[in-house]
Amino acid sequence: MVYGSSEAAANGLRAFTGGKMKTSDGNLLPVGTGGFFQAGDARANENPELTALQTLFVREHNRIAANLATANPTWTDEQLFQKARATVIGELQAITYNEWLPALLGSGLGPCRGYDPTTNPAISTEFATAGFRFGHSMLGNDIEFLGNDGRPVADAVELADAFFNPALVSAHGIDPLLKYLASDPASEVDTKVVDGVRNLRLTVPGGSVTLDLASLNVQRGRDHGLSDYNATRVALGLPTVTDFGQITANKGLQQSLKDLYGTVKNIDLWVGVLAEDHVKGGSVGATGRAIILEQFGRLRAADRFWYENTFTGSELQTLRNTRLSDVIARNTQLTTVQKDAFFFRAEVSGTVFGDGNKDARRNLGEIGLGARTVQLVKPDTGEVVATKPTDAQGRFTFTVADGVRTGRYTVRVTLNGNELRTTPTDPAVVITAGDQPKGLDVGVAESATTTPPRPTPPPRGPAPRQPPAAPGRHGPLGVAPAGGMAFDLFSPLLPTGGGPNPRRV
Repeated sequence: MVYGSSEAAANGLRAFTGGKMKTSDGNLLPVGTGGFFQAGDARANENPELTALQTLFVREHNRIAANLATANPTWTDEQLFQKARATVIGELQAITYNEWLPALLGSGLGPCRGYDPTTNPAISTEFATAGFRFGHSMLGNDIEFLGNDGRPVADAVELADAFFNPALVSAHGIDPLLKYLASDPASEVDTKVVDGVRNLRLTVPGGSVTLDLASLNVQRGRDHGLSDYNATRVALGLPTVTDFGQITANKGLQQSLKDLYGTVKNIDLWVGVLAEDHVKGGSVGATGRAIILEQFGRLRAADRFWYENTFTGSELQTLRNTRLSDVIARNTQLTTVQKDAFFFRAEVSGTVFGDGNKDARRNLGEIGLGARTVQLVKPDTGEVVATKPTDAQGRFTFTVADGVRTGRYTVRVTLNGNELRTTPTDPAVVITAGDQPKGLDVGVAESATTTPPRPTPPPRGPAPRQPPAAPGRHGPLGVAPAGGMAFDLFSPLLPTGGGPNPRRV
């Protein structure tokens, strides 16, 4: 992706000074004919996100080459280039095997056992034609551009309009694209594919053509003579399936597969890979995982120049510890990418509580209010992202599964007719990156405008004795009921009447 697959390709991308690679204005990839970027991967312009990642590692190469030149002033351009190249390749290998594969599969390959000259590194047809095409299910229908604070810096672009459109990278740079990639969760790996690639219209010499990527994948597998899903499982050492329910627990999908194929023996491999229930902690099923592990295992074992075979000491340790977020931080202006760029975890949580004294703070004795309807809202647009009830303690949590992304949020609580919210709706909490829990407590109190009842004159004679309140019972807004325990929120708890022990709350 950085240096190409031949010496000629690499030479066409080299600056031949200081060991560096060619770049263009904005520290972007060099530009060739037609305004398209040039990179080691001929598909560099296929989509702007791919362009951004390849630009990132060209920048990393040049950064490393510059550091090497400073530390080794007598080194030639060739020495600087080859050392920087080996280091970048090592970083790519470490990130792929130590971060990305475990994120995808739920676990990695285990330790490297060294070079094995008897291993065939060739790419299997099952991998190239079916197993590694799971990513087509992960695509979204648009591409966004996010700033360092996680908020949009430009309008989103439809996926169909982003293909072979290098102008998007020229206009916005790579930072907003990388921030978006690290902040927007992928679509689930399943049998669904977005319309942007189901009805993809591409301009080709002599006109245009509309393609359906899903049907292309199925037909490609047949053209390549792939075995069916079940036969491939057997070849991988997995048990055969005899029922659609062994592939997926989704009843609707089971029926769809049965309607389309009749028997589990007829399922196309690509479709079966997408339909499988996922392995624990992973994003693919058992068959997809086995295909990918087998291929990546052979690639590593058959590589005489694998980074763990060529680097030693502190250099090796540094490479093993390299994360994609490290490379992003070193080569962009982004400072808010989470440590593990492959996982976005963020939440907005809090408690709805009865604010007895209306001071907008939760004080001792003010309890959480259960079964209250809470909405997560984007205050800039008024969009309701998700709705859920509080638990018995008044707590609520909205996560990525509920739609939490980067941006500003507040929460809206459904109030009863005589209630008001005592805590302000602004400032809202702001999520700028993954791994960010944000709390937002909401106080609720009886409205001050509620007309109090006319007092009843006290009866003549001694007042009737009030029965004690049941322990643990509180009023609807956190105030102890009559006859029970009264709270002065600014002094120690004091009992009144015949209520429960003042230390029991």
